[in-house]
Amino acid sequence: MVRSKLTSRIIISLIIVSLCATPLFAQPDLYDPFDSFSFGYYNDQLEADDKYKTADQLLQEGMKLQLDGKYIEARTKLLGALKKNPKLLLAHILLADYYFRQVGHFRLALRYAKRSLELLYQTYGQPPYLSERAQEFHKTILSLLSGIRLDLDEYEEALALLDEYKKYNYNDPYYASSRAWILFKMGRNEEALQAARLGLLRSGNRGALLNIIGILLSTTNQKKESLQIFREALNNERKMGSMGDISTPLNNAGEVYREIFDEMNARRNWEQAVLTKNFCEHILLSLNL
Repeated sequence: MVRSKLTSRIIISLIIVSLCATPLFAQPDLYDPFDSFSFGYYNDQLEADDKYKTADQLLQEGMKLQLDGKYIEARTKLLGALKKNPKLLLAHILLADYYFRQVGHFRLALRYAKRSLELLYQTYGQPPYLSERAQEFHKTILSLLSGIRLDLDEYEEALALLDEYKKYNYNDPYYASSRAWILFKMGRNEEALQAARLGLLRSGNRGALLNIIGILLSTTNQKKESLQIFREALNNERKMGSMGDISTPLNNAGEVYREIFDEMNARRNWEQAVLTKNFCEHILLSLNL
């Protein structure tokens, strides 16, 4: 199933972690002030040379490590930066993103995201903002908060955050798919379908939007139309080459075939999806028909 992933681009050339990265579940190796299960003492665990670095230096190193996919090492640097400067806004944002996307610890991610918003208000005041830097921080925090609330099944709150996002005319290709998915989770299928189709017209995240439309059609017994949309989504992913992900439409189509008792086509779709790089995230246990 498609999951809402509203991304945003933080200034200072930071691309926040890959959506398809394998979640990392690890016992914290450094004291985390927001994690009640974290133990240890910072000064005993910090690398010797890091003790003499500034908070900004540790932040920069943490950003680079995160971009390189070294998320646990990045977390250590970011926590070190916060030890030296507890009001470092960007460090809070990056830790919120780490716990949200890489660990799946949504409550801890929420604490960092909410603290980020507090620090934003303390630093730049209340929105709207004229500063491009403040705007980028604000849109990123709203995006994170909405995604976290969605994964906590707090749909009203997630939707309200997207309303605030739109209120300030922030733009992101994932906005329409995120809004459509939240509306779907709330049972507001007609509104979700309208939001997804409008997103397609505005050149949003086409792959996610097509998959959402296909899912919505399948839930209203429009199975034939749903399968046609999934074929379109599959073609769209194939056109993207190595950047595409055909496992999602294959799996979704397989689910529809199963619902109409076409086990042969369901199996054929899932067998193709198993061969893709991201199949573990998409193939359901129903594969063993």
